[in-house]
Amino acid sequence: MLYLTVVLLLTFATGWELIIQQDIHAEHKVFDVSTKTTLLENENNSLLFPFMKVGNIDWNNIPYPYEFIIIWVGSNLGGGLYNNAVKWTQTSILSTDVHLSTDYICTNSDQATCPATGSDSGFHGLQYDSITDKCIFDGDGTRSGLWFNCPSALTDEHGAIPGPNTKWVQHKSILIHTLSISQSLSLSL
Repeated sequence: MLYLTVVLLLTFATGWELIIQQDIHAEHKVFDVSTKTTLLENENNSLLFPFMKVGNIDWNNIPYPYEFIIIWVGSNLGGGLYNNAVKWTQTSILSTDVHLSTDYICTNSDQATCPATGSDSGFHGLQYDSITDKCIFDGDGTRSGLWFNCPSALTDEHGAIPGPNTKWVQHKSILIHTLSISQSLSLSL
């Protein structure tokens, strides 16, 4: 419950908007296969799982480069609690176009918390997954057939969904920053 409170505070207080959320313990734990085409599921109610409203984003109204936060929560299949959040920017939108470049730059203040990027299971920003039938967006885009860092799973494995650095998690949320600097300044005045 604390996790949900943190996500809600981010969305209401700071200009971050929840765009993807998945919880393996929910009644409907994975995305419907039709979501891979529409990029929408429970898009009008972020309290329902899974949730995605990427297909309704007006990218012309989002500050560029696009800034995201992904939050992973859960216990690794090998045991132990695993929680991590990563803030990053990328130059491509989230869409069904598989030819976009992500230009991932981790902007966490503690760079040690950034996921590994050097392997096939590394995080490289989000891109449409055209390789597997397990994921909608993947953190390694079209680099491999692996699906780690997938925040939008179409299937689960052993009661978990893939997370960063080859970990398995139970919950994921992705937020996008929606306020430009000028909007932020006008809100603070």
